[in-house]
Amino acid sequence: CPYTCVFCSAVAFWGKTRMHSAQRVVEEIKYVCDSYNTDMIYIQDDLFAVNKKRVREVIEGLREANLLGKVSFGCLIRMNLINDEMCELLREMGVVLVGMGFESGNAEMLNYLKGESVSLEMGQQAVRTCKKYGFVVQGSIIIGNPGETMAQMHDTRKFIDELFQLG
Repeated sequence: CPYTCVFCSAVAFWGKTRMHSAQRVVEEIKYVCDSYNTDMIYIQDDLFAVNKKRVREVIEGLREANLLGKVSFGCLIRMNLINDEMCELLREMGVVLVGMGFESGNAEMLNYLKGESVSLEMGQQAVRTCKKYGFVVQGSIIIGNPGETMAQMHDTRKFIDELFQLG
């Protein structure tokens, strides 16, 4: 993942973004489908849908491997990367479930955790957009961050309730 969230170990471990090529991703999907006769794969990258070009290449590779439409996927995406174009690509690929880190329902705490590249409003819009495309949305939150107050934790609870109402 190219982002530097305060809680994430990826930057500390790897120092830079590392991704397999689209061809390698398709080869691994084909292997799993052929070996295990599965029709659902959850792609456990830190952030699979970070690059539209790569997602398009995966779709084309799946089409060439005659896998497009035969397997569905779940993947992780970041709320600031969700828009109609990305959702159309993910739906074409066969994605049915997206997971994203909401982390907090308090703007101050969210800024501490993820920086200024996301906002509570982005989280709400991301859920609306994903629901428009029929995706199941999973989210992660972090409670009990250093310096987090009970009031901030309650903000997160209220935010989660609001997100559920959007679905």
